[in-house]
Amino acid sequence: MKIGHFFSGIFLVGFLCVAGLGGWLAAQSHDLSAAAGQVWFQIHAGSLNLVQAVTERYVSQIFWEDVLFPALLWPAWMPLTGLALVFLIAASLTWVATHRDAAQS
Repeated sequence: MKIGHFFSGIFLVGFLCVAGLGGWLAAQSHDLSAAAGQVWFQIHAGSLNLVQAVTERYVSQIFWEDVLFPALLWPAWMPLTGLALVFLIAASLTWVATHRDAAQS
């Protein structure tokens, strides 16, 4: 039960971080309708290059070319919203599963 609360909390923190990043980007006058890769490059080009190199070397070049690179061409608000929703849904599911198990015992 405690492990469920731990993971639920981690996912909730992930959601808050992504939502906070979106708010920070908007407050810094970054155009969230611009391509996500362009916004990332403007903020910190080195980390974008590092993610590309690590993904191509240790994960898969195909994963970079077919999954991540096309996502960087989307408007910046789309990946941020999608990632925030994934974290929020994961937090909700782990919280519900933890409390359902507690109610059954």
